[in-house]
Amino acid sequence: MTTLDGPPDDGLILPDPDALLEQRKIEIKEAAAKADEIPPVLTIEEEDEVVDLLQAGRKERVIEIFGRTLHLRTLTIAEELKVSEITKPYIGSDGWGRAYRTAVVAAAIRTMDGKLLFNPISETEVDQIIVKKFEKLLDWFPLGVDQVYAQYREMELELLAFVEKLGKSSG
Repeated sequence: MTTLDGPPDDGLILPDPDALLEQRKIEIKEAAAKADEIPPVLTIEEEDEVVDLLQAGRKERVIEIFGRTLHLRTLTIAEELKVSEITKPYIGSDGWGRAYRTAVVAAAIRTMDGKLLFNPISETEVDQIIVKKFEKLLDWFPLGVDQVYAQYREMELELLAFVEKLGKSSG
């Protein structure tokens, strides 16, 4: 007679539950031993950086360009949108790339030689900080903007690599 479990003489031997449990215990011990041998994915410095990344979502760096000390920070969404707004008139022109790099640099620079590039004097100017910094950078030469932009892009790529590494460490 055939049942839902199959014919009575199908030749299958059911595994021993105790043997399966013992095999699983051995696999867990081997995995734990292997985990002890593998160095941690993140260094102590990177673990500290995780706090900034998770809480504030930013990366900062101080750079030296042509004898000037610049403090850069990655952009917030609001700053990225402001960059889009600033560069919109240049879309489709040969100058769009230059305008974009200049606007990103304007938004990324926090201070130059310890001073703000633009200091708003009224509440209405706060929304225009990046625009005003962009206008100031229009007097710079392309080489200076390109040097700062290259440093900013390097910082962004490091942040992306760090986030990828963080993802691998979390499983």
